[in-house]
Amino acid sequence: MLASVINTSGWGSQEWLAAVVLAFIFVTMGVVLWRIFGMFKLARRRRAAPNLRPLRRSRTATRDDNPPTTSWPMLALLAILVPFGVVTASLPAQAGPIITRHDVASGSYEIATSDFPAVFFLEQQGPRKVCVATLIHAQWAITAAHCLDETSLKASLESGATFQVQLANETRAIDAFVIHPLYDQASARDVDLALLRFTAPVPFPRPILLADGDVSVGQLIHVFGWGFTGQGLSGRDHDDGKFRRASNRLTQVDSRFSVLFDDPRVDRGSTEDLEGMPSLGDSGGPALISTPQGYVLGGITVGEVIGAAFNEETQGSYGAVAVFEYLRLHRDWISSVVGISLESRSFTP
Repeated sequence: MLASVINTSGWGSQEWLAAVVLAFIFVTMGVVLWRIFGMFKLARRRRAAPNLRPLRRSRTATRDDNPPTTSWPMLALLAILVPFGVVTASLPAQAGPIITRHDVASGSYEIATSDFPAVFFLEQQGPRKVCVATLIHAQWAITAAHCLDETSLKASLESGATFQVQLANETRAIDAFVIHPLYDQASARDVDLALLRFTAPVPFPRPILLADGDVSVGQLIHVFGWGFTGQGLSGRDHDDGKFRRASNRLTQVDSRFSVLFDDPRVDRGSTEDLEGMPSLGDSGGPALISTPQGYVLGGITVGEVIGAAFNEETQGSYGAVAVFEYLRLHRDWISSVVGISLESRSFTP
């Protein structure tokens, strides 16, 4: 290809060396300019509201804050050598919402909304689907309380209107919400839960039953959402609006429970095949526990712990800790609002 532009028939080793060095300089300059341009765009970008709520809590697990990476000079050198056939390379594809493992295909996490019709997003904001809720009674759903402000739900109901959602491919109207009395983001006793009432009982889908029993460290849970996309090496990236499920095991249980996103390069023995983390936009989503009779609802996604390495732009990367409200502790409140004792199902931790 080079010979079609420049006559290289008389070139010796010195000329070829000079050409390679010059090409390396030009590619390096291009990479630097591209990175500067990317930083400029990032600085001007309107930050998305952090509706996977940051939580200031101490961590109980350690992480590798310096995973191995490929430096940009090496990438520049590869950019020179690959076209000449000296080196061949393949790059991993981007993953999808519910932050996923970097070494598992994004499509492995994708599921149809019809597989879990009682799980629905609250609002579509442009291409984004923001916040999640779960039907727990024919006329009631549960979500994170802070989702009422992250969407227009609260403002709509306070204005006297109803709030429309898509539940199992049908438009349903919400006419009331009830926030947990201990909801206060400035309080250590904060309970980030809200119940949503439909205008009338919905005949379909069947509600998801509450988990009956105590969860413990090591319990496998499944998390769901339409939120931001990304993979464990870099955290959240963009939003493609697809519905995904991931799995993880509880690492701490107290007034809330939490999971740690294990790095499969380090924690090979403890990483789930489809391990993942909730991402920006997944707040309010269910933490489901599998039983022989079906899934039961154990918790609600409320946020991510802010650690020393937390960065909103890389939220959800390996070592991140997601936090869930522990619904067993709030059964009395839920029953008092709904007006009946909700049906539940036991499970074996």
